[in-house]
Amino acid sequence: MTDPSYEPFVLNLVRILEKNGYPDKRVALPLERLYEAAYEKQLNFNNALTILAERGIAHEKTNTRVVFFPHVAASVVAEATANPFAAFSGLDAEQLQGANLQELLARAQEMLQSMPPEQVRQFQELYAGMSQTEREEMMRKAKDMGLA
Repeated sequence: MTDPSYEPFVLNLVRILEKNGYPDKRVALPLERLYEAAYEKQLNFNNALTILAERGIAHEKTNTRVVFFPHVAASVVAEATANPFAAFSGLDAEQLQGANLQELLARAQEMLQSMPPEQVRQFQELYAGMSQTEREEMMRKAKDMGLA
């Protein structure tokens, strides 16, 4: 059961998130200021994050910010981890043949927005870890499919 003393603080955080576009957008707030606000109310900010997580509001901490986003179901995360290319399973290469660069970029952006943050991060890491030869091979395959 949630400590009732956290309720006003948590509700205020939810209002701030919604005011900034949550749940449609990821919302970043200053980490230090959030810790200070909780401390001023004699609360533990990490406990408040736990309460938010129980309510379906997930977060990631950086050095300076806390980024809030809707909680992704565990099954979706497990699937993204097991098969990072699952989001592309419905992609029909024939539909993309002859598409111009702007159309391809718009389609890629649409697909990235529908992926859980963990899966997007995996693709970024995958690309960052590729050698120049692997990147060239990927472009060659895209050209063979008529995508580039």
